Amino acid sequence: MTAYTLREIHDEAHEIDWVTRACMNTVLEAIPEMNGSEEVARQTMSGFSFEQMREMITADLDKSTHLFLVVADEEDRPVAHAMVSQKMTPKRTKYGLFFRAYVAPEHRRKGVASLLLAGILEWFDDYRWSFLLAHAHTTNVAAQGLLQSCGFQVTEEHTTPWPHFTMRCDRKGLKRPSVDT
Repeated sequence: MTAYTLREIHDEAHEIDWVTRACMNTVLEAIPEMNGSEEVARQTMSGFSFEQMREMITADLDKSTHLFLVVADEEDRPVAHAMVSQKMTPKRTKYGLFFRAYVAPEHRRKGVASLLLAGILEWFDDYRWSFLLAHAHTTNVAAQGLLQSCGFQVTEEHTTPWPHFTMRCDRKGLKRPSVDT
């Protein structure tokens, strides 16, 4: 069984490149309308190129309001990542936003996503958030199930640009994931 380590991303070219590719894979795998095609994704989404995504990630790395977590294997190679940020509503209510997560296929169903989620929640604890938001494609039942097990509930269903749910968890409804990796 693989031993996993949760840590922040290393600001190294090879690791940023891995996360960039993983972000692209997230879009291609989680949005069936993309048909797994980078060309379709580029036509549908602005900024869907390796260079543009890498630039966005690099620009946000040093922001104190953003967290880039990586799960690494025994050889410290990334096998999963998550990107989240601290936000504030116009009325100054603090909340957390999940905006990317990916687990390499060969490491799925091994508790890696729960490990990521536990690390994210720990980071958000210091922020004193009121609620957390995430988005999941209507067909991504694995992501929905993990989020629901932690207290997230679907609050909105969207049909454009592709079918997805907004899921929300209020602080009082949070259930911490069990981590057994």
